[in-house]
Amino acid sequence: MGYRFLNAAGEAFIPTGATMGSIVHVIRTRDFLPFESISFSVMCDVKNPLLGAGGAAAVFAPQKGADPAMVARLERQAQQAVKLLGSEEAMAEGAGAGGGLGYACLRFLNATMQSGIDAVLSLYRFDRLLEGCGLIITGEGCFDRQSAMGKVLGTVIRRAENIPVVVFAGKVKPFERSAFPNLKEVYEISAGQPPETALRLAKENLRRAFDASKLPYPYIPVPPCV
Repeated sequence: MGYRFLNAAGEAFIPTGATMGSIVHVIRTRDFLPFESISFSVMCDVKNPLLGAGGAAAVFAPQKGADPAMVARLERQAQQAVKLLGSEEAMAEGAGAGGGLGYACLRFLNATMQSGIDAVLSLYRFDRLLEGCGLIITGEGCFDRQSAMGKVLGTVIRRAENIPVVVFAGKVKPFERSAFPNLKEVYEISAGQPPETALRLAKENLRRAFDASKLPYPYIPVPPCV
């Protein structure tokens, strides 16, 4: 989009998690001119900042296979980059999304952040679907503390307000659920199964868990309002 990142030798390079700390100069070229009059709005479903215990490296890198040493290295690189690029946006909500893509959008595009799932639910007129609803059945791959951090499942529960919600999740990890007072039950559908088995048996797992739940509601998919 017109930005060039230079290292100490004056060489242009594309920063990555391993090399962000090598940025010493940033140039915005004429290629950015077409974007100057555009207002960017970024849809983001997490509130994590770029740095710290709740940041991109600490929270998301382990999910992608990073060990503690790699997490520490990624954090150091990001801290070094922020010293040059600017720290104001680094602790903003959503700055840590996408491995720091949120920070890049805030810093280089002067973007505004909005909840992605709130935007999608509004598009599908979620509040209209709630009219007369007695129970919401939903799910997630892994139900854990991140579910309350602006993600799809947490937002569905929040927007449901007083309507009871039941969750079916591939994995369930213990965490404080006081933020979800209308959450009535969570069912783990693939406990003890390795990922490849859980993926292969997803339909069977879900049906078995649903039958075992004894919920007094048939599963009837509801099309979105148009």
